[in-house]
Amino acid sequence: MDFTKKLVALSFFLIGCNTAHTAVINAGSVIPELAIADRGELTMNGEEFAWQPWSTGKALGKVQVIQYLAPRLSTSKLNEPFIEAVKARNFPRGKLASIAIVNIDDAAFGSSRLVISGMKDSKKLSPTDVMVVDEKGDGIKKWSLAKANSAIIVLDKAGSVAFFKEGALTPGEIASTLKLIESLL
Repeated sequence: MDFTKKLVALSFFLIGCNTAHTAVINAGSVIPELAIADRGELTMNGEEFAWQPWSTGKALGKVQVIQYLAPRLSTSKLNEPFIEAVKARNFPRGKLASIAIVNIDDAAFGSSRLVISGMKDSKKLSPTDVMVVDEKGDGIKKWSLAKANSAIIVLDKAGSVAFFKEGALTPGEIASTLKLIESLL
């Protein structure tokens, strides 16, 4: 195979790889419903933890800030500045739902228990935050997200996508997304 044919074949391969991870989440559209029955949402009653089914439609009527992430230190740090900025804004809890969906299917081998333990610790610190375990990676499949990554999704009260990005938000995106959330409330 000559160089030109190799280059063309490589180009088609790279285009195919790129489209394989193109998310199906588009601003202005309703997010495809994600329903997680196995484990699902971590709940807390006093010191007791339990699991209940969860779906994206559960918080309709509120602005939703969803972080979908792999349970890896590198991905949890990607959008930490944004998550901390949202917390610092002290948006009204009755109007804003903060949701973290952890793709436990993308956890390092043998680390699932440690991840769940960390989620329970976080739930104790922020009991009103919604924490969801996606054991089978349904969000990756349903929303065509890249593995080993972090995605931020902001939904308006009707469940339409107001903002979406995979990967780390820039300082400018953090500032504009905070203003967007404020305008949606």
